[in-house]
Amino acid sequence: MFKIVQYKHEHVVPLLDQKINSGIKDYFLEGPGKDFETRGTAVTGMLNGEVMVCGAIEKIWDHRGIIWCVFNEKSKHNHISIFRAMKKFLKESAYDRIEVSVACDFAHGRRRVEMLGFKLECERAAKYLPDGTDCAIYSMVRA
Repeated sequence: MFKIVQYKHEHVVPLLDQKINSGIKDYFLEGPGKDFETRGTAVTGMLNGEVMVCGAIEKIWDHRGIIWCVFNEKSKHNHISIFRAMKKFLKESAYDRIEVSVACDFAHGRRRVEMLGFKLECERAAKYLPDGTDCAIYSMVRA
């Protein structure tokens, strides 16, 4: 069964050794990402007790936020339950504008954010991530 629980830093640590998350490891272990637990806004999605995704919508200013997610490589095998939970999480959000960045060469991730309802705003933001990765910027805006 898939459930959402309050995020703890220990949830994300094992995911950082996975290949898909190698570019963000230092950010979560030594950088600002190590403090997400203390902010109280992040959540963890668990399937049968195993962490599948960690993330949050961080406030930029009132009614505008930016989303971050760290996925377990196994999450691709449980896409439907995770996708439904993410749709619900986004729908219940208090933000009128939510932004997300996806590595330009991560076609699967780009398809997923589009399926969630995000629209492409910037095809390539150069050196967007801490490791210098270029990203596409998407947004979801409520009318």
